[in-house]
Amino acid sequence: MKMCNFSLLIAVSIGLVAGSTHAADTIEQQKIDSSLIGERILAMEAKGLLDLIPYQTGSELVYPEPVADSVNGAVNLQQGWTLASQQEFYYTTQGSQILPYKWYLHLEQSDSVALFRSDANIQQYGYIASEASELNPDGLSVGFAKDVGSDGKAWVGLTCAACHTTEVTYQDLRMRIDGGPTMADFQTFNVDLVAALTATLADPEKFSRFADNMLLDKNTSSSEQAALKKALQEQIVVLSNRNMINVPNDQQVPYGYGRLDAIGAIFNQVLSVFTAEPTNARPANAPVSYPFIWGTHQSDYVQWTGFAPNGPLSIGALIRNGGEVLGVYGKIDINSQSHGLGYSSSIDFNGLGLLEARVAQLRSPQWPSEAKLAAFQIDTDKSQAGKALYDKECASCHTTVARADEGQNYQAVLTPLSEIQTDSQEILNLVALRNADNYQGRKEAIVAGPTIGYTTLGLNPLVNSVVGSAIDQLEDAARAAFVQYMGGKLAANENNGINVSDKDKALQQAEVVAEFAALKDAYGELIKVYKRCEAYRAGSTKCSQALELTIKLVKGKALAKDIDSQITQFFESQKPSPVNEEVLTGQVYKARPLNGIWATAPYLHNGSVLSLMELLTPPKERLKTFYVGSRELDPVNVGFVNEQTEHSSLLDTSLLGNNNQGHVYGTQLSVQEKQTLVEYMKTL
Repeated sequence: MKMCNFSLLIAVSIGLVAGSTHAADTIEQQKIDSSLIGERILAMEAKGLLDLIPYQTGSELVYPEPVADSVNGAVNLQQGWTLASQQEFYYTTQGSQILPYKWYLHLEQSDSVALFRSDANIQQYGYIASEASELNPDGLSVGFAKDVGSDGKAWVGLTCAACHTTEVTYQDLRMRIDGGPTMADFQTFNVDLVAALTATLADPEKFSRFADNMLLDKNTSSSEQAALKKALQEQIVVLSNRNMINVPNDQQVPYGYGRLDAIGAIFNQVLSVFTAEPTNARPANAPVSYPFIWGTHQSDYVQWTGFAPNGPLSIGALIRNGGEVLGVYGKIDINSQSHGLGYSSSIDFNGLGLLEARVAQLRSPQWPSEAKLAAFQIDTDKSQAGKALYDKECASCHTTVARADEGQNYQAVLTPLSEIQTDSQEILNLVALRNADNYQGRKEAIVAGPTIGYTTLGLNPLVNSVVGSAIDQLEDAARAAFVQYMGGKLAANENNGINVSDKDKALQQAEVVAEFAALKDAYGELIKVYKRCEAYRAGSTKCSQALELTIKLVKGKALAKDIDSQITQFFESQKPSPVNEEVLTGQVYKARPLNGIWATAPYLHNGSVLSLMELLTPPKERLKTFYVGSRELDPVNVGFVNEQTEHSSLLDTSLLGNNNQGHVYGTQLSVQEKQTLVEYMKTL
């Protein structure tokens, strides 16, 4: 297995270039000695990294093995993970901090003495309740984890799994889908959490019970109780303010089950909360379906609008995940650079590295034909006929990837909005300008990239925030980059890194040592190449290729002038062809392979289409309203059943952000042809 420059020095990849400057809060320019930054990373010897290679341990989880901590009898499908990897994904902290941990364990619901975190309550929001386990000793629901900050205080927060784990049911069969889109109602969870805290503060009996659990002494002093009340009040303000800036009025379209405007919430945190400028908030009014995340690590660009590059060499994934943390109760102080150029934050880069490695090793869920239920038996003749239709109608955007190749990288197809003609609200919000406030005058990547002006897109300050956090935790960020990169390399192998033989481990580790030595030798040349990536406006894939070529030339003892010549030739030969203006300005939606698509309804980026058969219906004939929240699979039309229950929400496609028009591919087919096409998509 080839180990190409695994980490590439996070200093290079995030643009810590010699001679760059940074505008501090006083707007005074500070000179940077980037060699010191490089030395800090290079001080990590290769032998110290070998223990970080994220091999999976144990045997692969397969159907119908029960989910270890399920309270509802769910079974696993075969997705390339072991039990250890599954548990790590569920309960590894990433630095999210919602409430003090002990508060969450004992907080009561607003209108009863039942715990807020009780299985019954947590399941009404669509989250998955769990039994206690080694990594989850207090029996939190899937995707909720304990985070201990740098000050030693313990918090409860969210992990990737809260938004990217689901269950699909059919009659008595309940299937756990790791990496699938949650069916949660995050908006109502947030509102009810504030209501529970407010009731605890206002109700003397509730507060007394709460204080007994917090202070562990029924004879606590009045000053201790006053301090606890003050802390409660402060947290209520923080969380209620978050709700208010994202959803400032009752007329805003509710998210409901299975949707969230995560990007809007992240931008509000970065440009309103972190800058302490409430007037800079914008309604987070473009809720989208939670995306499935198998194949995410392998794509060159991610997010529904394709704005987040994964490269070069997985560093983009680290920045992308760091931004996600800031949107789910992560904390950062952008105005106090106590460690040189970096920003103090709660982001846990070590956790992010491991989580991304596991996502890289995750496989899509296969249609459960092995369940031996008649509804899941594939009609082979229909499926074969459907493949030809898929190749004609779908494959130019949605690449077909064999399951054995799911660990290989692929390039995403970015489709202009004018062509796909689906709802535009997320794109409109993404490209809207805001006041930069305290970010004005700072460089996007702290010491590299464009300088942020008086007004800015939300992405520029977001990148600045995460890069600043990475600099503050440079060694941890570099280790995380290595871990997630190696996770991708292991995932690209046929065995996906599960039960790797001692011989294979020895070979992989020897290659890591050799690459690390080459990395040290190539440091100066890599700095030069990264500058050229910016000058040539090279995309993440091309930049990664140029950096890898540099490592190869250095290992081959090429002279500096020869390296310079070959890199120049590379960039000149890779000049991009003319690109649609919408692609250049980010007005696109990303198409991706449809592996496991059967488990990810409803469809389109905003979840406005009930099933795959409905998606093949002409837009004017699609359902105008339907209910979301059911987990019960419709195996014929491939989506969830449309039924109103106690835990469902109505999706009205006439409302802002909910448009279900566009994506007309395949809508002209006959009913029989559509059925054969859907039959084939079950097999992806």
